[in-house]
Amino acid sequence: MSYPPFPQPFEVSWQRLDGLGREQARLEKFDSGYGLSGFLELEEDGVVSRFRYSIECDERFCTRVVRVEGEQDDKPFFLGLEADGLGHFGRKGIAAPEFDGVFDIDLGFTPFTNTLAIRRLNLDVGQKAELRSAWLRYPELHLEALEQSYEREGSHLYLYQARIDGEPFSAHLETDDFGVVLYYEGLWEAHTGR
Repeated sequence: MSYPPFPQPFEVSWQRLDGLGREQARLEKFDSGYGLSGFLELEEDGVVSRFRYSIECDERFCTRVVRVEGEQDDKPFFLGLEADGLGHFGRKGIAAPEFDGVFDIDLGFTPFTNTLAIRRLNLDVGQKAELRSAWLRYPELHLEALEQSYEREGSHLYLYQARIDGEPFSAHLETDDFGVVLYYEGLWEAHTGR
């Protein structure tokens, strides 16, 4: 089941459902793939965070370049990653073998990165896929490999599952026609700017 091309420009905003937070994001089509960018402000346990991110993906929605910068509790934060689209990530040109076999970035503070896996996997209704992502845990801001799965339960409905610190986590994700997450159960709700 394939997705239609994104209208250009494609913009979306999300409002956090379980606390204070909002995000403005954009997706652009380039000759070599796609570019995602976003800005968000969050508050978690009284700690305010502001992040700006950009992600470059190839035509298959495999992550190629990731940049995150911002601040959390007035402390600066930066993350830079590169990937070859073949399952290898690195930082500043140095291989990161803990992410071998990984094709996706998952920024824990935004639902937009779930769209990358959804588009890359391109599942039919009833199909399920397991994968590992390079997950930037939020609010800890620690990068680690995370085992995840996506199951397409309907044309616009996915069940997302992961094990975090040994505990099961699951959430339903509702998408639009383009695979963009519009509703992340209990966490985020979106409004597209089309």
